[in-house]
Amino acid sequence: MEAIVDAATTMFLRKGYRDTSTDEIAALAGVSKQTIYRNFPDKDVLFDTIVRGVIDRVQSFLRDATLVLGATRDLRGDLREVAKKCGATASQADLELEANEGVAVFLAAYATPQETGP
Repeated sequence: MEAIVDAATTMFLRKGYRDTSTDEIAALAGVSKQTIYRNFPDKDVLFDTIVRGVIDRVQSFLRDATLVLGATRDLRGDLREVAKKCGATASQADLELEANEGVAVFLAAYATPQETGP
């Protein structure tokens, strides 16, 4: 199922939802269309699964970040720890702190999920 979700995500990002066919998803995932439909009744359900997965990851990140950063005394160090926990690389390009009237703004650049082999 993960291969299907990964392939669908790639194709939706590449061509858009409307212009992506289940044939293309199946080919990229290395499965048959029957396998797709056995796991997902239609393309809408597959897309919904992807969107819900993204929402879940964002919510998890925000929960973790809130716990770590809630009482921080070392914002830069704690931001790096949050980034490491989320699988992001904590390099200068990934993290940028900006002071604005005593308020720090955290900007993180997230890489797309790593590709996995078939």
